[in-house]
Amino acid sequence: MQIDLQFRPSYSLAVVTLAPQERIRADSGAMVSHSAGVQVETKAEGGLLKSLGRAMLGGESFFQNFWQ
Repeated sequence: MQIDLQFRPSYSLAVVTLAPQERIRADSGAMVSHSAGVQVETKAEGGLLKSLGRAMLGGESFFQNFWQ
């Protein structure tokens, strides 16, 4: 995985290059664009209770987005 941070310090953008079988997790609405062939998977990571706790106590999203 290679990460190139651009436009710092304001409006920072991370350009991520993934090797085969690598994946990255990002918050909902954080993805600007992606190349062809990238698969997006959305799921409640860690099961129902862990996802609910993360959403209620941590202020994070119930669902997690993964790009591979």
